[in-house]
Amino acid sequence: MQCPFCKSDDTSVIDTRTQEDGLVIKRKRVCNRCQRKFNTYERVDTLPLFVVKKDGSREQYDRKKIERGIVQACHKRNLSSAKIMEIVDKIEKAINLKDVNEITSIEIGDIVIEILKNIDQVAYIRFVSVYKDFQDLDEFINELKKISFVKSNRLEKLIELAGCCDTLIDVGCDHAYIDIEMSKRKMANKIIAIDVKDGPLEKAKENIDKAKIKNIKLVKANGLSGIDIDKNCTIVIAGMGGEKIAKILEDAMPFEYNKLVLLPHTKIEVLRKFLNDNKFKNTKETLIYDDNKWYNYIVVE
Repeated sequence: MQCPFCKSDDTSVIDTRTQEDGLVIKRKRVCNRCQRKFNTYERVDTLPLFVVKKDGSREQYDRKKIERGIVQACHKRNLSSAKIMEIVDKIEKAINLKDVNEITSIEIGDIVIEILKNIDQVAYIRFVSVYKDFQDLDEFINELKKISFVKSNRLEKLIELAGCCDTLIDVGCDHAYIDIEMSKRKMANKIIAIDVKDGPLEKAKENIDKAKIKNIKLVKANGLSGIDIDKNCTIVIAGMGGEKIAKILEDAMPFEYNKLVLLPHTKIEVLRKFLNDNKFKNTKETLIYDDNKWYNYIVVE
């Protein structure tokens, strides 16, 4: 491998790491002549892919075009070059998963939008405003509203505390915002969204269908009644009083779980006492300030 600085062929690999589920190998190298370090990336060589443009013409897929678009969107966003390459790798992985020889530029744009939305919202807005060719302020404001819930510290903290899991069970799913976001971020293989009321479930279904999410199952139930729970499940119960959360847990006992993420809006002392009396161990609490109010989370692992 030739050194990009002094053009010497005398270089050595000092570190090797896999990225993107083994689809990319990153090698850190050093030039034995000038001693400068640089990175190289080894990727799977896929079959030729053609992009169908908006005017119907076709051109061969060019990774460099994706890179340029991401660099422009992320300008002055404090993202390293390695992070930008990681974003491009994610985009290519999503494209390759389609397993096609042709893809439209619109499909690629949609993939970029979804990935940027979950990484940097300013970069996302920059990209989408050019991609969708906004013509007035109303279009810009409407796009901001679409991601307003992600800006909520309260909801984002729920996602962070839940983390990646095999199965997510969301009790009191409301409009399924958290479930949709975790599905998009590929943080859960299976998601069960539960609510006792028809209205929230109907709205959740509408949002899930709009987002074209396939791994969320909607269930009408009172708490965890009739739900198959095992040690691989992460259970989120939010948006209700501490007494109600304690009752939901009590009715389901005994049960195994991977993690509980609880967000009581009232009577937190009742929930604390229930968890203590019933020997729920490894309990931690954290506070978040959002919309002029403090929210107290309880995580049990």
